[in-house]
Amino acid sequence: MTFTMWSCLSWTLSLTAFGSTAAIQVTQDVPPGVSSNNASVSNLLGSFRETSGTIDELAAKVPDGYTREFLSRLKVCGACTEFQRFGEEQYDGGYLVCMDGMRGGQIRAAYSMGIEQHDLFSAHVYYRLKVPIHQLDCTVPRPAKGCGDCHFYQVCLKGDKPWRSPDGTGRGDWEGKSGGHPIGPNMNMQEILNMTGQTDAPENSLFMKMDIEGSEWPIFANADAHWGLEKFKQIIFEFHSLELRKNHEVYASALKNLQNHGFKVVHIHGNNNKNQFGTFLEDGNWYQVPRMLEVTLARDVPDLEKCEARQRLHPLDKDNHLKFQPLPLAKLPK
Repeated sequence: MTFTMWSCLSWTLSLTAFGSTAAIQVTQDVPPGVSSNNASVSNLLGSFRETSGTIDELAAKVPDGYTREFLSRLKVCGACTEFQRFGEEQYDGGYLVCMDGMRGGQIRAAYSMGIEQHDLFSAHVYYRLKVPIHQLDCTVPRPAKGCGDCHFYQVCLKGDKPWRSPDGTGRGDWEGKSGGHPIGPNMNMQEILNMTGQTDAPENSLFMKMDIEGSEWPIFANADAHWGLEKFKQIIFEFHSLELRKNHEVYASALKNLQNHGFKVVHIHGNNNKNQFGTFLEDGNWYQVPRMLEVTLARDVPDLEKCEARQRLHPLDKDNHLKFQPLPLAKLPK
């Protein structure tokens, strides 16, 4: 049950009831010509908070639960000395790659999961790392971009166990796919590594980019789907649907499983094709994160002295859509 309490300039503040608990959630749709970090918008939201003691009182009662864990696990905690941008320079499909430990023949193969109609990322991997790249997408008939050692498979990645959304309805753009994409065919990680000749790949010798429209969450939330993860030095995700609070338990579980395999977040960047998700937590503080988030995770990198709860932009970061406003920077729990 959602009660809309305030709306102005496309900011909507809602109180949502989940059984015996309550949550306050704000989403922002930035209208044309209005900057997402415009001072007037910020001042308006600040004035509203100051004049509404009720909101502050409610915010102090919101249980942290899985939302705090999920958001906390997105903090940048790993150090990287050099980034390069692979993929499109100005549009969707470009990602920051941590080059630490990626040269000198350490990487023997790469994977691009989810290629749709563009995949300049694959070409850059081939030309810069000089390794074969395996392109996987069961939703398209052919690769969008070829290279001298690119190999396309009309296959999607799946988890090892059937999965249902927490409310059992299966509604949503990624829920209820029973471990794989409804179009198929689907393979788990072990089957994909076997098909591509990398079953015997040593630790930290593979590289993967994954943009599979939200299916990554249930796949990596299942511990059984993680066979072979230690073989990957780095995985770059485009995470989707971060605003779906009822699924934050699944999101937290997926990130925990990845981090338990040694992966550390070294970079985050919001995709401005979607707006942001914001929420108060039990400590009364406001946190926000893009609804669609590019996350670079790497193994065997040094820890930062302190994890970064505030997002930092890198000079190589680019907006995914030039006609949309840049997103506010993420603010995550400390």
